[in-house]
Amino acid sequence: MIIEYHAFDYECFRAAPREYAPMPLWFWNVPEPSALNDDTIVEILNKCYDSGYRGLGIDSFFIKEYLGDVYMQKYRLVVEECARLGMKLCLYDENGNPSGTAYKLVDGGSFVEKYPNDVLKALVKHEFELDGPATGVLRLPDKTATEPLMGIAAVNLDTNETLDLTDNCTGQNCSYDLGCGRWRIMIFMLRMYGAARCDCLDPDAVCKFIGLTYQKYYDAFKEYFGTVFLMAFYDEPALFDNNIWTGKFNDKFKLRYGHSPVKYYPALYYDIGPDTAAFRNMLWGFRSDLYADGWVKTIRNWCFDKKLQCTGHNDQEEILNPVFASGDLMKLFRNQDVPGLDEVIFYGRIHRAIKVVSSSAHNWDKDRVKVEIHGATNDISVDTMFRDLIDHYAMGVNLFIPHAVWYDPSDVVHPPELSWRTEPYASILPTYNDYVSRCSYTLTGGRHIADIGILYPIATLQADICFTDAHSAPYDYYKGGVVPKAEWNYMDIGQMLTRSIRRDFTFLHPDIIDERCTVEGDTFKLNNAVNYETYKVIIIPGGNTISLKNLKKIEEFYFNGGKVVGVRQLPYLSSEPGCNAEVRSIIQRIFGIDPMESAGPIFTASSFHDPYWKSNEFGYEPWKAGDGDPSTRWEAWKDGDNKDNTGKAMTRWQRTETGGDEWLEVDFGCNVEVGRVFLNEYNQSVYSFSVEWRNGVKWETAFSGESIGAKKTVVFTTPVITSRIRLFFSMPDNRVSISEFSLYDIKGNNLIFPKVVENTNDAGGQAVYIPNASAEILKAALDSLLPDYDVNFDERFPINLPGGFLSYIHKVKGDTDIYFIGNSSDELLRGHVDLRGGLIPMMMDPHTGSRSLLKYERIEKNEQMITRVYLDIEPIKSFFITGTKLFSS
Repeated sequence: MIIEYHAFDYECFRAAPREYAPMPLWFWNVPEPSALNDDTIVEILNKCYDSGYRGLGIDSFFIKEYLGDVYMQKYRLVVEECARLGMKLCLYDENGNPSGTAYKLVDGGSFVEKYPNDVLKALVKHEFELDGPATGVLRLPDKTATEPLMGIAAVNLDTNETLDLTDNCTGQNCSYDLGCGRWRIMIFMLRMYGAARCDCLDPDAVCKFIGLTYQKYYDAFKEYFGTVFLMAFYDEPALFDNNIWTGKFNDKFKLRYGHSPVKYYPALYYDIGPDTAAFRNMLWGFRSDLYADGWVKTIRNWCFDKKLQCTGHNDQEEILNPVFASGDLMKLFRNQDVPGLDEVIFYGRIHRAIKVVSSSAHNWDKDRVKVEIHGATNDISVDTMFRDLIDHYAMGVNLFIPHAVWYDPSDVVHPPELSWRTEPYASILPTYNDYVSRCSYTLTGGRHIADIGILYPIATLQADICFTDAHSAPYDYYKGGVVPKAEWNYMDIGQMLTRSIRRDFTFLHPDIIDERCTVEGDTFKLNNAVNYETYKVIIIPGGNTISLKNLKKIEEFYFNGGKVVGVRQLPYLSSEPGCNAEVRSIIQRIFGIDPMESAGPIFTASSFHDPYWKSNEFGYEPWKAGDGDPSTRWEAWKDGDNKDNTGKAMTRWQRTETGGDEWLEVDFGCNVEVGRVFLNEYNQSVYSFSVEWRNGVKWETAFSGESIGAKKTVVFTTPVITSRIRLFFSMPDNRVSISEFSLYDIKGNNLIFPKVVENTNDAGGQAVYIPNASAEILKAALDSLLPDYDVNFDERFPINLPGGFLSYIHKVKGDTDIYFIGNSSDELLRGHVDLRGGLIPMMMDPHTGSRSLLKYERIEKNEQMITRVYLDIEPIKSFFITGTKLFSS
């Protein structure tokens, strides 16, 4: 390890230790290294040191001749000046992103030109159908010389029988002998992807990339590695949207599983029967392993050998389904010293993914989580900078790499420039860096405390994704390869818990549940050497697929008295072949209901608006009209927008061709009786609408009206019995935007949020099934399962706050309990927080370094001792509560 982590010490906290300060990117924004003036380099380093930065990472994206003699001379000046100042360097792996290109090398070319056979590759297929019984010989495509054969499979479309015909090949010919039925024969080949990046699934290719980039720095400055150079940082590799594969896939798969994967390949494109979900999990999961080992582990091993820590982040970590872009996002970081993510562009862009990455660190016992932050945001305000810091700390981040310093401040391509030269940042940089130093010192190391574990639903995400031909199916890379489904609610549950309910949690990876988790009585334990955690509640988020091994452990927990929550679709498929029936049986034992009948209402729409890159919202998908949160909404597409209802790019001509009508539909999956509708329009632009219901054959009108506005209730003269009901807008001139679409039966029961189902056992185990969760419903369910959580905020603190959030994280270092509490909102908050156990609380202010006593009292609740601390929390401020537990109950 590069840094030793110590138990909390106030004097160290007050002094704002520089080793925990930010290490920003320093952009060398000149075309030629000769344009870098030695005196300017020295001045920038000294001014950065005076501002409180710990060190820098040089991003030389703009340099044309990379790693040449002049470039290395300038870099050496930096290294030697940093050594003199006591500053540190983070080795940014190359000049540009995505990493893996070895772009603009001084001797000409790039990775693809030096190693054309080691670049990214894509799996492609050729197919045809025939009627059996049939025997014959098929001729392989003539491209096999340049596109090597990966395998040949035949699928019986009537029975789903699948045959591997690969061993029947002789030269360009493949014989087949097929039984009765309609058959699809699929020939799988490997094609060069075309991007100038190394094959990140192949460690041999990654080693070649390292030789062109990282190794050049080591050869030049090896005496400074582990002293001045502390860390290496890769930036935004990804599997992206093509069918990224590798030529070594089959051989490595055989080594692990003992047989070829070709028989499963058709599942990458089609549903091939009841085990499709399991086959996809085997293939996607193995590809994720190749990515985590081929890219991350190979770089990390090089770093470890050179006394560096390895950090970096994948591209688009915030998308709901990461399988195409990242593989398995949590698993990606299992071999990385410092898991990382990227929060540039705008405030809140990746908030929903932060807990996925920080949970990966908790799962695999990592001390630090890195974020690249404050970049490409134009003139970000100082308040927004601190909001960002507060939110990230509360969700587990403790290492910050701002987009900050530019060599030439007159040509800042992606503002801001966070240096001594630019106001309003120059005035606050020392305070900013001291704040980060104190918080990161306090929150690095130790163990994380949370009562709730959430199953990371990678099995569902892998089961629900497949390759498409020419993107003919619903597809959007920035949303994870397919249009998000309402069932994929794990990130939304995380947001509800951190932002509204204020209950901390950890996502638990299926591998970690298998390898490191045990059930001890009514407690689910994560058994790490340092970050060991204990959970009283396990949440299974919406999804159709689960690991049978995981489910058996959750069942053991439930029947030992544990508390389990299921939300929306309960799983009914296994990620292991042949185990679907057992999964369905266990789910029924835990929740008392058939998972096949558990999906909540599904919202769809004629279109939706996706303002990606334009705001801090991730889109206005249909289900947001039924999430119980008036601050979110469905918003239809309009000329100039970029997505239709499938998530595909959409031109004005295509939009006009559809007629211009808009609709928002709810499908219950079975008949319900609807007697009343409640609507809330966001922008009040509707001048004509109707409420329609499906009679099985066509749409019938139940109500027609003009304006909607805020809080409109429609009562049907005669209730309708239907499984589908919709709002219909004929040729609206303006964009339709609905924040609430609620439906009720004649007794007043909310059909969008059906009744919560509870199940119990004799050991005290409780299981709650929530068909559709709002923050209020989820909180009520959690409170019914566990009366007192580790941290309980006063009910007077509002759920929704303007501008930001009230959130926290609890860690234990040595014998010291540390609670970080942050208010990133614009509200002054007054109330109390209850901390489980007996504590003499002390307040530590990271903004100033001061400490003070807090007003508190000890109370007994539900046979537990509670320390109640009274708080006044100013807007955009945070503080620590620290102390040693005198007793826990």
